Amino acid sequence: MEKQFKTKQAQEAHVNKAREKYEQDCLRINAYTAQSTLVQGKDLERISVKLERAQQTVHANEREFANFARALQDTVAKWEQEWKQFCDSCQDLEEERMEFTKDNVWAYANAVSIVCVSDDEVFL
Repeated sequence: MEKQFKTKQAQEAHVNKAREKYEQDCLRINAYTAQSTLVQGKDLERISVKLERAQQTVHANEREFANFARALQDTVAKWEQEWKQFCDSCQDLEEERMEFTKDNVWAYANAVSIVCVSDDEVFL
């Protein structure tokens, strides 16, 4: 259970890191696009090259983010199923414990009752 939970947490961290990289690259693309409207000549060519590289990086990061998200979704579904099974087994154990306690309390109460009835018969 703990191993599965740690795997889930690690995958959540990977997804968050991939999302942050993707968002940073999107911001960089927006900045390059804004700069390209303000410059001309060689500066425009340099910014266009940077913009093209940033767009390629965004596509790669987008695929990576999607893959991590898919893996996390599968892991979460598996973890939730295992967690539910664990909770169900704990509930079953608790119900058995309560039934055992109830049976023993009833047995004790019956034993005390028998002793009381015997004492009453002796004094009559």
